[in-house]
Amino acid sequence: MNIYIQPYLEKYTGKSSRHKCPKCGDPHSFAYYLDGNTGEVIDKAVGRCNHESGCGYHYTPKQFFIDNPVEKRLCQNAGTTFFYAQSPDFHKPGLCYYPKFLYL
Repeated sequence: MNIYIQPYLEKYTGKSSRHKCPKCGDPHSFAYYLDGNTGEVIDKAVGRCNHESGCGYHYTPKQFFIDNPVEKRLCQNAGTTFFYAQSPDFHKPGLCYYPKFLYL
């Protein structure tokens, strides 16, 4: 059984860790969301712009997988399984979960 690690924003390590924002086009203001298990970029559009007051672009992994169910299945086949809270059988709220019966 794989341990699920939540996606996270890319840590700042200098200009090279910031990318072009899909909305405002600023070349060094966009941070990608990385897959918690592999450390790879989820998608080039999934991330957050640093210009909150002007641009405000923030496309979360949850929104991406809702908009792209095919990508969700590809992640499941690659070993990263996402379970969305649509049932009271799930353990806690958040982005993705393992079913409660796995904790017993």
